[in-house]
Amino acid sequence: MKVKTKIVTSFISLVLFVVMVEAFTRIFYTPQKVTFNRIAEFDTDRMFRLKKNYRGTFAKKELVTNSFGYRDAEIPVQKGPRTYRILMIGDSVFFGHGVEAEYIVNWNSHQKMTFHNKF
Repeated sequence: MKVKTKIVTSFISLVLFVVMVEAFTRIFYTPQKVTFNRIAEFDTDRMFRLKKNYRGTFAKKELVTNSFGYRDAEIPVQKGPRTYRILMIGDSVFFGHGVEAEYIVNWNSHQKMTFHNKF
């Protein structure tokens, strides 16, 4: 009986701890006040996003964002004929942390697809 009581007590303690951490976080954590090297801003949908039309340095490399806040060239809203849009999602390596824009994955992919589409 003692083992069962210890397990129940441990479980209740764990649940109470998680509830207290959640309550503390909801009360005191305000992401609107957090800044991330001034390249990101608070977003109600995604928590944080890159600033729109940002030009500066990040990880000792130039960082430029377009009017949508993406690290890419300006993209027209209207697609032209024979235009395909590909969404690329990834982590800091995919973002190109510490490299120039012409070396990031989506830039290289865009250049290769544009080259092959000419023929």
